[in-house]
Amino acid sequence: MSSAIPVVIKHAGKSHAIDLDTSMSVPELKEMLYNKTGVAPARMKILIKGVLKDDASLAKLGIKEGQQITLIGTAGEIPKAPPANQIRFVEDMDESELAQAMKIPAGLQNMGNTCYMNSTVQVLRQIPELHTALNSYTENIASPDPERRLVAGLRDLYTGLDKTTSDYPPLLFWQMLRSFRPQFDQQDNHGHFSQQDAEECYNSIVTALKGTLGGRFAEKYMTGSLTTVTKSPEAPDEEATTKEEGFSNLTCSISSATNYLVSGLNEGFTQQIEKNSPSLGRNAMYTSTSTISRAPAYLTIHLNRFFWRPDIRKKTKIMRKIKFPFELDATEIMSDSAKAKVRHVNAKLKEVEKARAERLKVAKRTKADPTASTQKQNLGEDPGEAFLKSDEEVKRRAEEKAELEKLVNEDLKKDEGANVSGLYDLIGIVAHKGSSADGGHYMSWAKCVGKENSWFKFDDAKVSVVDDNSVLGLEGGGEGPVAYLLLYQQKRFD
Repeated sequence: MSSAIPVVIKHAGKSHAIDLDTSMSVPELKEMLYNKTGVAPARMKILIKGVLKDDASLAKLGIKEGQQITLIGTAGEIPKAPPANQIRFVEDMDESELAQAMKIPAGLQNMGNTCYMNSTVQVLRQIPELHTALNSYTENIASPDPERRLVAGLRDLYTGLDKTTSDYPPLLFWQMLRSFRPQFDQQDNHGHFSQQDAEECYNSIVTALKGTLGGRFAEKYMTGSLTTVTKSPEAPDEEATTKEEGFSNLTCSISSATNYLVSGLNEGFTQQIEKNSPSLGRNAMYTSTSTISRAPAYLTIHLNRFFWRPDIRKKTKIMRKIKFPFELDATEIMSDSAKAKVRHVNAKLKEVEKARAERLKVAKRTKADPTASTQKQNLGEDPGEAFLKSDEEVKRRAEEKAELEKLVNEDLKKDEGANVSGLYDLIGIVAHKGSSADGGHYMSWAKCVGKENSWFKFDDAKVSVVDDNSVLGLEGGGEGPVAYLLLYQQKRFD
């Protein structure tokens, strides 16, 4: 049964109705109230039979339905923008002003080996359609269903992140994750929470999204289909078997010969299987070949870097360097019928992108000021950005978008959330640093929307802006951060 009690929080002359889950801890309650009021947990004083201490048990306080609870504390001020005609330079800004000017998102505090969760959450935050679906999700964290609580916790976590540029404590979501998947509640002999696998965390969240969000969000936007054909060369007259199955992520196999992402995917897509042949009356070798028959708008690829070594009885990490593209053409791994549906848009979009890149290059060359200081750059004055916002370019891109939309296959027009071109842009990466599968550290990178050569790097609470070279360094080859999960978004027409 749910232990939620409807109460009213009084703060600064305003009332906030909440469902108080008396099974939560006081720090978790403070995080919930932070989302409602903007008062940082460290500044809060909650009055319930005196000032509530962080180690108090809410369940033992005898809280009644409709009870009014007083919250004392000053909400943090929103940094004020400088006057419109005042030029502010990067090196003249403090950390808060820089975060506001560059729209640097907030980082997540590490709750104790929760880097796997923090990095995963930051990458999933790259999906705008997910935000839309979560904003219409009405369940709350007091739901008796752990799956629904997890999704409500993700919604509330993103809401909290949207309200601040400071590092944020993901206490409630962490609690919901441990409740949904007890494996994330594991502790070592010293009572410390154990390091966990980011891919397992990612899959757990996507599984919860599939089971809860209305409109089948995850099935439409994050789930693709594979067609697997199995046939034996030893029995050429035997009819091949065909199987259709869905996938939430693709696995890139890594062998001693794997150098590129697509070759690793193809290696995993082709398997040799020994089984009984009904036509030969004995065991025979079969070749099983998979191809993508439906490409989702968001494609997740898992680089399979951890494997079990029975000789030492532990997981080992594969350090091998695997090159992955910023722009992925998935038609190389799609079925013939799927290729046929996207080929016209695929060819046209490549042509349009080439023309757009050339126009941007010309604009930068003609508008760049060779006398401008490279040390003092006025934010927002980038000639490339100015060109993209120009009336002429906006009109040109609208015309190109209309041309592309006319070419979209009729079946794909009806298939909401499907990739209509087979082309993707890399927008998010979860990377693992270190040689141990059971330890090390996870970080993530997220593409800055509308910015060339710019990525946000999330190292738990620390967030910085890096360029494409930082991302290329994630290909592997050493104990530094190595790409483990890749999130691709279908190319936009805009």
